[in-house]
Amino acid sequence: VSERTPNSSVNVRVIWCTTDISLPELEYIANHLEPDECWKLTIILHSTSFELTNELDKNQQPVLADVNCLEQLLHWNSQPNEGFDKTHAILAHRLRQINRRDLSNWLTKTVFEELGKDLNKSLSNDILFNYLISSTTDSSFVDFFGNYSDRLVLESTLWKPYDTVLSVVVVLLLITLIWLTCLTLIKTKISYESQSKNFINKDVEQGYPLLKEDTLF
Repeated sequence: VSERTPNSSVNVRVIWCTTDISLPELEYIANHLEPDECWKLTIILHSTSFELTNELDKNQQPVLADVNCLEQLLHWNSQPNEGFDKTHAILAHRLRQINRRDLSNWLTKTVFEELGKDLNKSLSNDILFNYLISSTTDSSFVDFFGNYSDRLVLESTLWKPYDTVLSVVVVLLLITLIWLTCLTLIKTKISYESQSKNFINKDVEQGYPLLKEDTLF
């Protein structure tokens, strides 16, 4: 679209196109397509179906034969209801449909790299972002948290009254545990000796019944 700026004789050409594809990227794709591949790509780019149908069978003759591949891509890129206001995903999908996955992958990678560069550039020019970054690396900020961490380490090494109480409690628990263990062992031994003595007396009584009667009289 050609427009004349106010109070000026300069014509400005405004081209509405996809949101994330640049002219060098279209030139690269056009230069790496064979004529028949460019024709197939042009046909399916103008198709409204997401899947590859019989569009190629219906159009056996190249469209816009007098226009080169780049001009065909630019034409699609600037048309409403086609490339206008769309993303690179459509062109990448169509490239895969004509078995040019290499160009499809290259386009996707290149677009995301450019978007990353634009994002980094916008962040580097953002005053608030730069202020936040500089504030987190400020020496006073680092000194504050450094001193705070040192203070925590120092406080953790100091002996406090409740440390003494805890130590006494732990010692008492250990003594109690040892005492209970010894008491249990002693009771077990006494019980074992008592049972052994009863068994011996029972065996004696069963083996010498007359001796028991004599002792009774």
